Amino acid sequence: MNVALINERTKAPIATQVEIAATRTTRRRGLLGRDGLDATTAMLLAPCGSVHTIGMRFALDVVFVDRQGYAVKIVRNLRPWRIAIASGASAVIEMAAGSLRWGQVLAGDRLYLAPTARPEGAAEIAEAPAPVKVFSTIATSSPVQPLAARGMMGRLRDTAGTSVLEAALITPLLLLLTLSIVDFGALFYVYLALENGVSQATRYGVTGNAMDDPAHPGTPLSHDESIKLAMRQATPTLTIPDAAFSFSNMAPGGTTWSGGSGGPNALAKVSVTYTWRFINPMLWPFFPGGQITLNVESAMKNEGPAS
Repeated sequence: MNVALINERTKAPIATQVEIAATRTTRRRGLLGRDGLDATTAMLLAPCGSVHTIGMRFALDVVFVDRQGYAVKIVRNLRPWRIAIASGASAVIEMAAGSLRWGQVLAGDRLYLAPTARPEGAAEIAEAPAPVKVFSTIATSSPVQPLAARGMMGRLRDTAGTSVLEAALITPLLLLLTLSIVDFGALFYVYLALENGVSQATRYGVTGNAMDDPAHPGTPLSHDESIKLAMRQATPTLTIPDAAFSFSNMAPGGTTWSGGSGGPNALAKVSVTYTWRFINPMLWPFFPGGQITLNVESAMKNEGPAS
């Protein structure tokens, strides 16, 4: 037998087809895997006080109701990858976004399920049928006052508590997402800085010039140490250890690389290996040790001897 979801205040159906998810398995599955939901169809999840749309393919209109079917919170257009929670809710009604018209359900309205099938030839019912306890998993024998009769302060307290709870759940996720964006932005910057730095260092190295030792002015550095210093000057925001550098060269007319920066007219190559560690721990499982190794290199022909 089909059941409809009725608003006791308006005596009008909110949905003419209601799917009931009253087991752990059906509640967990919910509307996952579906591409949409008919505008006249709703899903009732009970008992349930919160919903998420992670993995959903469409947005939802959601109504949270208490143990007697009174609406305590209404969320419209809950898009995929969102969470909604309502303090005091015992069941959740999900519909496709846009199916729930404005004013069709207000906080404090009592909703109930009623059978839509009637014997053949029976007279049409003018008044909405008496509420039936299809909300049996959330109903109690003790009378419960409608939400509207509980007072404005009670509703404000419920709303404030719900907002705090939602913020407590969503804020860490947003923080982790922001850190991930910052991490990848920093990684991109580091890679560009290394590429530029190794290019600048190689251009300096092919000249055969030597820089002064910063710790001992007037004392020239070796050729390789001068290239390292040129690289560090081109990347002032990075700390590049000596072990990160490697030098190789190919003699004129040669076919193999050997160690060192080479002499005049040799093809010289500077390689730099740099390790970047991610700040966001959420990214650590995706990279060994929570870090990534960047390799950059540049090769140029050394200048010949001065004529």
